[in-house]
Amino acid sequence: TGCANTTLDIIAAEYTTKDTLIQAKFCSPYRLSGCSKCISQNSSCQWGNASLSGILKGSCNFFWNVSAYQDGLYNIGIKINNENASFSRIIPVYLDRISPLIKPIVPQLAAKGKQLKIKANITDNFFVSNATARLGNASASLSLNNLTGFYENSILAPQSTGDYILTIYAIDMAGNPAQTNLSVKVEEPIDWKEGTLTYKSDASNLDLAINPNIQVVWQDGKEGNSEIYYSSFDLNGKLLLNALRLTND
Repeated sequence: TGCANTTLDIIAAEYTTKDTLIQAKFCSPYRLSGCSKCISQNSSCQWGNASLSGILKGSCNFFWNVSAYQDGLYNIGIKINNENASFSRIIPVYLDRISPLIKPIVPQLAAKGKQLKIKANITDNFFVSNATARLGNASASLSLNNLTGFYENSILAPQSTGDYILTIYAIDMAGNPAQTNLSVKVEEPIDWKEGTLTYKSDASNLDLAINPNIQVVWQDGKEGNSEIYYSSFDLNGKLLLNALRLTND
């Protein structure tokens, strides 16, 4: 038996990355004589034959082989024909096989047990679903800052000094993953309020502290913009870290 009124519902995911079965369920008070499909990137549809199962109630299906299609937003349509009229439904489906692109802006130096500010420019040909960062045993979700356009958050640096890998992950609405890795050096926190000497000149500002090694931070415009750099030495003057750039303005 059919239904008092004709219904037609397309069952398909909003995003796809691969060949997909497009299926529509129908129910009608009139006997169906056929069904057709449409795949289009504009308002017009070129209807082609689809597979009909059932007469008053059933399904209309077709297999979308995406190898011949470029990534983009498509209108997917199903039309059924019965003894009385034609009925159609069209839904949007994104074909997306491209992973997000991650461009991080993260300091290469972190203080042990302190929060490290993370900022990344994450883009996708459609939409980014979520982004996260991981450093040591800590992880943090990155949220889009609509004012800056960056995905941002802070993450807790490890409690032990050493060299670590910061990984930023992103995934888009279609499920395409991406990740990028950066080296981060975790050192003892610097207390600039204790034992700090400040030297000022027209060229740069320099701060120096001993805690427990000699820590030096200065401002330099050698790369075009005024950036902040950091070096450290042991108490015998041995160079431990050479001119690490801390900012990216």
